[in-house]
Amino acid sequence: MKIALAQVNPILGDIKGNLRLIKQACEQAAQADVVVFSELVLCGYPIEDLALNEGFIEQCNIAIADLVNFSKELKQVIVVGAPLKENGATYNAALAISAGQVLAKACKQELPNYGVFDEKRVFRPGNETCIFSLSGKNVAVVVCEDLWESAVPRALKGKQVDLVLSLNASPYEYRKHAARVKEVKQTAILIDAPIIYVNMVGGQDSLVFDGGSFVLSQTGELLAQAKLWEPDFLVYELGTKSDEAIDHTDIEQIYQALLLGIRDYVRKNGFSKVCLGLSGGIDSALVATLAADALGAENVHGVRLPSRYSSNHSLTDAEALSENLGCKLDTISIEEVFKSVITHSLSGFKNESITEQNIQARIRGMVLMAFSNDLNELLLTTGNKSEYAVGYATIYGDMCGGFAPLKDVYKTRVYELSRWRNDNIPHGSHLNKLGVIPVNSINKPPSAELAQGDFDQDVLPAYQVLDAMLFSLIEEDKSIEETVRQGFIEDEVKEMAKRLKAYEYKRRQSAPGIKISSRSFDKERRYPITNKF
Repeated sequence: MKIALAQVNPILGDIKGNLRLIKQACEQAAQADVVVFSELVLCGYPIEDLALNEGFIEQCNIAIADLVNFSKELKQVIVVGAPLKENGATYNAALAISAGQVLAKACKQELPNYGVFDEKRVFRPGNETCIFSLSGKNVAVVVCEDLWESAVPRALKGKQVDLVLSLNASPYEYRKHAARVKEVKQTAILIDAPIIYVNMVGGQDSLVFDGGSFVLSQTGELLAQAKLWEPDFLVYELGTKSDEAIDHTDIEQIYQALLLGIRDYVRKNGFSKVCLGLSGGIDSALVATLAADALGAENVHGVRLPSRYSSNHSLTDAEALSENLGCKLDTISIEEVFKSVITHSLSGFKNESITEQNIQARIRGMVLMAFSNDLNELLLTTGNKSEYAVGYATIYGDMCGGFAPLKDVYKTRVYELSRWRNDNIPHGSHLNKLGVIPVNSINKPPSAELAQGDFDQDVLPAYQVLDAMLFSLIEEDKSIEETVRQGFIEDEVKEMAKRLKAYEYKRRQSAPGIKISSRSFDKERRYPITNKF
């Protein structure tokens, strides 16, 4: 039996376009007996409240009927993920289609309701395991979480299953792919059957799906693996072993996640170009480089916005970066606008106060949004997770924009990614150059340059300390007392925890950003704004 693992990149809501992708893959798999796609590939994932939209579900039903009719001309079985409405309930389903009919259907039983997932709100769980006969073999079909939880594998154990087809939409987070393989290995051993694991690839809002579909034997041996970070089409013959795909280092995987997240967010939302403020600092340098890698430097527009506090090295570093990337660079001084505001409207404010610092950031945000509006360029914000966590960012200022690539990336990781990029050309990059980020942007002390001689570490702990502290408070969800016991200074922990809570209102109003951790700010860490705990 030959099985095609069709790892495609659907666009959520583009049902007709996704149907074309499915048909093209089926035609490409003429030599295969079965073509397996990812979870909800017909409509994209996650569909959230679209599952409650009658028109959306009706369009999916029409597409399913079209695919059933299309299968009349094919010899293989198509296993495709789609929403299915029956008896007034909507299910997250997998359909096995062949010769003009639906041979079998599996309705997802274990609906995830944690992290970024909220499926119990929009789907009804199935209650039956799906096993059908194909070429004399008993084939089970499961949908994503059903393979991770114990109930479905236990139900399949002892039923003489010869093969398991698993349809997945498992988003990337740090070291997730290795964890998937390890978990599915245990399931394969439990069921005593090989598993075909097909994962989605592509970006969807804050999520990035990393692909890496694979085949495991009944003993858990890795027999074949599709590519990570890009669509792939792998035809696997049951009982054989092919060359394993090359894996990536941890830091490279994060870079690839950010690259793919930017590319798909921009293109799937109808943009071709992006703009951003280039300060000469490390954050904007990394975002500009990621954008050039993802979209091509000709589609990246940098803007320098100097004020009286901007250093010469910041201006020259921004210029060097734009020359290295080959991207457009404009320079617009905000000094006259800033002077006018503080002279005519806010003359009573203390010089170099926080208020005046925020005014500068908001003037810059206004100018950048004007470029975005006028040129139809998506504005990328450049703040990182460390800054967003403790409110070291100006709402309606440097937080302005449509997408925040580094929102889930700690500052120390920003430096690590920048050094990695200077030494490596990422797979799929439009920019075939090394050493693009100026060394001075990496080595100089970080500063917002909103007042004379201000540096980040004047108001924050050193980033190596801050990030470790924040990891304890956010990712590990530890208390102040537990965090202090790890060796941090108690007063600093209390202050950073206070800031973490106080600036929830800022993060609620921030642009979406790419998830790379287990506790991103977009959906996985949902704390109330009004909170006296």
